[in-house]
Amino acid sequence: MSNDSTSTSPYAPILDWSPYFDTKRAVVVGGTSAQDDSAIVFNVYEAHGRKDAPLFVMIHGAAHAALSFALLSKELKSHLGDDINILAYDARGHGDTKTGKNAKPLDCTPESLATDLSNLLEAIYPSKKGLPEKVVLCGHSMGGTTSIHAAYSQVVPNLAAMIILDVAQSMSAIPIEIIKKGVSMRPLSFDSLEAVVEFGVLSRDVRNPNSARISYPAMVTASSMPESPTSYVWKTDLREVINYFSDWFVNMTAKFLAPQVPKLLVLAEDDHLLDTELKAALQQEKFQLLVMPNSGHGVEEDEPELLAREVVAFWKKHGKEF
Repeated sequence: MSNDSTSTSPYAPILDWSPYFDTKRAVVVGGTSAQDDSAIVFNVYEAHGRKDAPLFVMIHGAAHAALSFALLSKELKSHLGDDINILAYDARGHGDTKTGKNAKPLDCTPESLATDLSNLLEAIYPSKKGLPEKVVLCGHSMGGTTSIHAAYSQVVPNLAAMIILDVAQSMSAIPIEIIKKGVSMRPLSFDSLEAVVEFGVLSRDVRNPNSARISYPAMVTASSMPESPTSYVWKTDLREVINYFSDWFVNMTAKFLAPQVPKLLVLAEDDHLLDTELKAALQQEKFQLLVMPNSGHGVEEDEPELLAREVVAFWKKHGKEF
């Protein structure tokens, strides 16, 4: 694989996933084959370590895709080598994951997404065969709410820790009208992949161009439109996904605190997202807080080196031996 551009532009897309993961494969869930109308065919990336090394499951945010964890995955492997396994996947209705016509591609309730996670792990590790003894959920934004609900619902076997990236109960106070207005300002199409990357950076959705070059091309697909022989459109309609916004935050703080496993909450810029209950829990050391003042919402993309170091320190503190 190679870049689709020989440009030296900071927005030149990177289409080669292999420096970040070892394998990419399709995993069928909910059907006997990929052609089944009820099936979801998940696009899965993996980085392999020792079979008994902990498994870090990376779950991306709304309208993004698994490659938003590309740089973080590479950094974690550089620190831990064979002492970590990584699994990152495109959620239903996102990236290269495909859904049968009966599978509701944009059903993004936390219940459905948590069930997807559970079913995916079962498909990869039937009856827990080969599943590492320690599973760590690492979810960003919508993926964070998925992780929290999955942990609370006890649908992830061998759960050892949770890492939640820039999502908290207080986000539910943001008026949905403001969110919808912001989403409506996103371009619907682009004339090149370089323009897609440029939008990702200039919109401040991702502040790190090196990550946007990898993650943003995975969010669009080529489309023939009358006004342009080659254009790129979003794979996921964020206008539909945000209809589930309020569902993601129902009792989030209580659900986050309930599982009796080590927890790391990572927030961008400052700790303004901590509500009263979270502040009290932090004082009681019920979770660990990391604030990344130089990052935007996409903390795993903006500062993957720093986040990787902190994740390794957190795991070494709580995970004991690898």
